[in-house]
Amino acid sequence: MTVEAIFALQINVADYWQAVAFYKSIGMVDEIGYGLREQPDTAAADAALGIDRANIVRSGMLMFPSDPYMHLEIIQWKDAPAAGWPKTYDQLGMGCATLLCNDLDATIAGLKERGQDWFTPEVIEKREWGDTRVIHTRDPEGNHLKLIEVAEFLPAWTARPHRTKLAPDSFGDRRFGLHMQLNVQDRKKMQPFYEALGFVLDKAVFDRPDTPNTGPADADMVKHWGGDHLPVTSYDEAFAPVNMPDTFMKAVTFAGLWRLPGDTNMHLELMCWAPDMLTDPDAGQAPVYAQKGMMRLCMLINNFDSAMADLRDRGVPILIDDVKMYLRWGDTRWAFFHDPEGNILCFESWYPTRYWGERF
Repeated sequence: MTVEAIFALQINVADYWQAVAFYKSIGMVDEIGYGLREQPDTAAADAALGIDRANIVRSGMLMFPSDPYMHLEIIQWKDAPAAGWPKTYDQLGMGCATLLCNDLDATIAGLKERGQDWFTPEVIEKREWGDTRVIHTRDPEGNHLKLIEVAEFLPAWTARPHRTKLAPDSFGDRRFGLHMQLNVQDRKKMQPFYEALGFVLDKAVFDRPDTPNTGPADADMVKHWGGDHLPVTSYDEAFAPVNMPDTFMKAVTFAGLWRLPGDTNMHLELMCWAPDMLTDPDAGQAPVYAQKGMMRLCMLINNFDSAMADLRDRGVPILIDDVKMYLRWGDTRWAFFHDPEGNILCFESWYPTRYWGERF
């Protein structure tokens, strides 16, 4: 394994301070290691990415204090595009994912063996957390990936408590990154690509037998999400606020969460869609559930009721509220909401198996 963890998700925004204030209001803090000790030479890499770094108005990185790895990199650009596909590196919304590698050379070599031929020239960033090698590439559908290797994390960063993974039963009121949803058009290309990077399907997200949301039996597919327990008449009604283009079962052909073997809760959700179901990001509307590319970030929290009450009290738009599911890793409930620029977010809480699942 050369990829250790999902390290960050980049969100390009129109208003940096508004975004930072919002994400801090849900528990994130500044990543102290993000700062540069000196400015790197990025000219060649920037040319390959098609960006002018002078157009960055400001940038920063946030994290949950208890999370072992996951971060949000928030960047405001001058005149950032809002629409189009494949996304440009500076396009508004959720974009580039950063993967932390423990052997960047081996990761690049493995990708080249698979026929990957587009990489940016390497940049050395002297971050406060340590010297960081950076190379960008794209997955088979054009989504941006940043591959990084930190030569040696500086002692002040490595020693922080959040670098130690906490057991599921010790969450307390801590919050973590759980998964980010990547909408996929061609599973036959995308799944092998990410599995070659070390991602493995987490079968703990499958439904448990004999629970209300158990659907058609198929050990290799997660097809059924919902049931009579939903606080609406159907799952399609539940997803109406995020502009589903058709019935959920017709639109989505496969959904699964892939994890890396490292000490992290963060997953990559590959949501595979039927042909012609996904739309291009549109400048005329906020992000929608069925658009191409990265479109949702899910965060694992403990105190679901108080967290949702806080969002409502602050007027945060709630899209889908309090859905319960019964999975192999335990009982779970989740809700969708928006950040100030319309990016779709999710809070999810875990409960012990049979907390409510077998009481129906």
